[in-house]
Amino acid sequence: MYRKLLTALLAGAILPLAFAPFYLYPIAVISPALLIYCWLNVKPAKGFLYSWLYGIGCFGVGVSWVYISIHRFGGLPVPIASLLTALFVMVLALFPALQGYLVKRWFPQTTPAKLLLAVPASFALIDWLRSWLLSGFPWLLLGYSQTNSPLKGYAPILGEYGLSFIITLTSGLLVFCWLQLKTKQSLIKLILPLGAIAAIWLGGYGLTKIAWTQPTGKSIKVSLIQGNIPQQLKWQADFITPTLERYSNLTNQHWDSDLIIWPEAAVPITYQDASEFLYLLGEEAKQHHTRILLGIPFAIDDESFYNALYVIGEGHGHYYKRQLVPFGEYLPFHQQLTWLFNYWQIPMSNLLPGPSAQAALK
Repeated sequence: MYRKLLTALLAGAILPLAFAPFYLYPIAVISPALLIYCWLNVKPAKGFLYSWLYGIGCFGVGVSWVYISIHRFGGLPVPIASLLTALFVMVLALFPALQGYLVKRWFPQTTPAKLLLAVPASFALIDWLRSWLLSGFPWLLLGYSQTNSPLKGYAPILGEYGLSFIITLTSGLLVFCWLQLKTKQSLIKLILPLGAIAAIWLGGYGLTKIAWTQPTGKSIKVSLIQGNIPQQLKWQADFITPTLERYSNLTNQHWDSDLIIWPEAAVPITYQDASEFLYLLGEEAKQHHTRILLGIPFAIDDESFYNALYVIGEGHGHYYKRQLVPFGEYLPFHQQLTWLFNYWQIPMSNLLPGPSAQAALK
């Protein structure tokens, strides 16, 4: 039992290495395969426990930025920041825990159909569920790990969750091969599963050679502006003017572009407070026949804000971000923990999601 406990924890902990900036994409196959191994010959309760530890390992390593957000930028003491981060990780770990329980509850026997259909489907389903439930936390979804791998060829056809299925289908095939070796089956019986793995990966590589889109119309010139403002300075009142000046000066170098893009929340004051600055910038953009796409908070009232995207210059329109990041853009259980969040000093950390129906940007 203890060996599987440690295996599940370590299997989850190595999964973030499959993503940027490491890009060790084979780990996205190995990590689920180790979890599937932990599910072998156990009751649903053990499936829950091993999968929960897997989630703790995965999110404990992969969402360390939550602690940084709470402690460094929110100013909470190390013990409280550590406790909140740990609670957040343990709650996130309930997603794979639920998966492990249901897989073992509904598919108790280890059969080829379970390894090659039910298990991959469960990984895709839990990724989908985590992407929207309670506003969603689409962090470390398996499909995102394959941006540099041959399997990325399936993304235009199957999407993110279909790619999760393909990745864990490979994991299931690896476990199937291991079971064949463990029972001392003939090596000939490994030809089919190994051939299937090769076909999956070669098929993905072949699909990368297909141009799924074709350019239409004339090309446009786009400039991306990055002010590189330190987060600890960005929201300070005495740094607002230097921030706006930096972005303005960088923009002045690219008036020959058809579209100039500033980052999310590049303007560190509300749309209402920045109205004069935006008007003058928009008029200058019109003179150069271009448009600027920029991120800025929009105040609903003194305590409620949207994370907004505005087009100024020759274009117009706005978009209010719908899917917000917990502990970065909104604080979970804010009403229940008002006393704590009153102490918390993260700027713009309790944003509201935008409406579902919004007009397109022009």
